[in-house]
Amino acid sequence: MNQKNSANISRIFLASKYSMQGLKYAWQEGAFRLECYLALFFIIIGFICQLNWQQNLIIICSWIFVLIIEVLNSAVEACIDRVSIEKHELSKLAKDLASFAVFLAIILCLIINAGIILSRIYIYCI
Repeated sequence: MNQKNSANISRIFLASKYSMQGLKYAWQEGAFRLECYLALFFIIIGFICQLNWQQNLIIICSWIFVLIIEVLNSAVEACIDRVSIEKHELSKLAKDLASFAVFLAIILCLIINAGIILSRIYIYCI
């Protein structure tokens, strides 16, 4: 039986090993680490503001979304660099669009986080 089509425990462990290698690589990226620290900051702020579990979950998920997009951005950059490190208009376009996706994800996340946290602060002020 083909290993790719197998759904056994060893395949799950192998996939987990590859995922941990990806995490190790992502952690070496400064942007990924910064986004992890920002996520931790906003999660802590959420607990300090005594948000309910749904609001905390939304904040956590919004930062996981940012991290997913950042990892995909790194994957696009790695693929482009693997093909050629020469400067090319399409390579630049692919990298710029992936970077813009990260930017949009961060903006969305900050809007979500600010909306939740500021609404809680507003309730305290009333």
